[in-house]
Amino acid sequence: MKVALTGATGLLGRHLCALLTDRGVPFVAIDRQKWNLSEWNDTARFDAITEGADIFIHCAAKIPTGVESDASSSLRDLYDINVRAVLNLAQWAAGRKVHLIFISSGSVYRDPHVGVIREDAAIGPGPIGGSYAASKRMAESVIAECAETDGLKATILRPSSLYGFGLPEDKFLIRMLQSARAGHGIEVSGPENRIDFVHAHDLSRAALMAAETGATGVFNIAGSGPVRLAELGQVIAAFGPAGPVDLSIHPDHEPPFTRFALDHSAAANAFGYGPLISLPTGLAMTLEQQVMPPAA
Repeated sequence: MKVALTGATGLLGRHLCALLTDRGVPFVAIDRQKWNLSEWNDTARFDAITEGADIFIHCAAKIPTGVESDASSSLRDLYDINVRAVLNLAQWAAGRKVHLIFISSGSVYRDPHVGVIREDAAIGPGPIGGSYAASKRMAESVIAECAETDGLKATILRPSSLYGFGLPEDKFLIRMLQSARAGHGIEVSGPENRIDFVHAHDLSRAALMAAETGATGVFNIAGSGPVRLAELGQVIAAFGPAGPVDLSIHPDHEPPFTRFALDHSAAANAFGYGPLISLPTGLAMTLEQQVMPPAA
């Protein structure tokens, strides 16, 4: 087995590269110099940059930042990179009998707030994700059609809320961790809201397990279950430099929600997936910029 992957310097990609290296799996990281995802590759180009890989894990995607100066250009780039490039890749992979593993998102579900979300739950425009979620749904449709019409061997992984070293600094987890590490108090709003967090190492493991077993289909990849934000705040407050920092809880006047309560039993049955990284361990790894768990 040899793996080609995109997005090697991103949140998931750096963890996946570390895992492949640790397991001794040969891989080739495809960066922007090898493939600018907004450009169409011909078969010969894909053959050259993948260097004989029989597994392709597609991690790369454009995530809107909200600071682009040209909204129309940004939207065009998003769909070029997140949808058109997937069609390009899927057609090549089908022709070369390469197993394509695509990293999608839990935001594709129409209602990410229901109590339990299985893979057959409705997908469609929902309350989160916007154009990014739409592009992931469209990419999944492209892959499904290539699988049906061209015999593409494909696996789609839908993670819950992904975190780990490499998460952008504007995300609330990173802001809270940095504040606690600096010895400042932290605040939690909506303490009864619950979110399932999955660490990038666990999603990397899922991708590798799917590759090793040859499992195909659509699979949720989740953490250990939705966590109350009040509990999350308590865990993060413990990372103060001289002991726990002050934690301020601000009740939310809106009804509490649960987000990304993804049922990952299909992945457990198909290739033995189960989360290994606890929330305290994963947050500590994020703070210490670690891409492999300490005991690995």
